[in-house]
Amino acid sequence: MSRFTNPYFETRGEKENGVYEVVRHKGNEQLPFKEKFNSLKEARKFIYQYAHKNPEWLNINGDISEFNFKEGRKQNSWHRNVIEKVYKVLYKDLNEWNE
Repeated sequence: MSRFTNPYFETRGEKENGVYEVVRHKGNEQLPFKEKFNSLKEARKFIYQYAHKNPEWLNINGDISEFNFKEGRKQNSWHRNVIEKVYKVLYKDLNEWNE
């Protein structure tokens, strides 16, 4: 990953199984969280709160880089600025995530 996208978070899971995991990536390190989440939104809310409490996990733009992985999907989703491009579009309650 380039300097622009590092560090980043990886979300892993499927709606059908209802279990999502989050892994932090920094350099060559993979640092999984122990927490499990019931939805992608719940996992993303956790990432958002974690990154804002630990700003060293924000990318060079002050946003979050996220790789959304789903087993069996032909092309997984990569977002360099997930707050601007995804969270603000999908989650109308985003402003409440820091409460």
